[in-house]
Amino acid sequence: SGDIDHFLSGIDRNQIRELAKALHQYKKVAAFGSVYSETVAMDFMYEIAGVGKYIKTNIYDVKQEQYINEADEDTLIIIFSNSGQYIYENGMKPLDQSRSFVRKTKGRIALITSNREAASDPSVSYPVLYFTTRVQNHPFIERIIAQMIVEEFKRIGGGRSTGP
Repeated sequence: SGDIDHFLSGIDRNQIRELAKALHQYKKVAAFGSVYSETVAMDFMYEIAGVGKYIKTNIYDVKQEQYINEADEDTLIIIFSNSGQYIYENGMKPLDQSRSFVRKTKGRIALITSNREAASDPSVSYPVLYFTTRVQNHPFIERIIAQMIVEEFKRIGGGRSTGP
């Protein structure tokens, strides 16, 4: 549990608070991840629904990419990506290798990651940076963060959604 203690001491509660506020503000919200993080995104969708906020998720495939491509300024896209690589990926289709589809979206990006460089990428509006010494712990840590966001969302004030 040294990793958990280390992680909890390193997390910036303000980042959690800002993301929880954004969850109240945006009507359209989606949570995505790939591999293990995908299950965290799904769990997060159910947890946040439990406090009255309904968001979307899709399994990691062209649907996620399509959603991100079609998102507008009123959309918040929460990405769970320990490595941060998700925001640099060129998507499922080989065309347009110039720049990642995620960083081109009109939507607002929240990135939950242990990659400092990815967290400070200009395309990321709501970074939540954490530290982990053992990579295999990251799904567990992402779940703790998801829980912290839900708790903060509740603390700020129930499930009433106000538009941006």
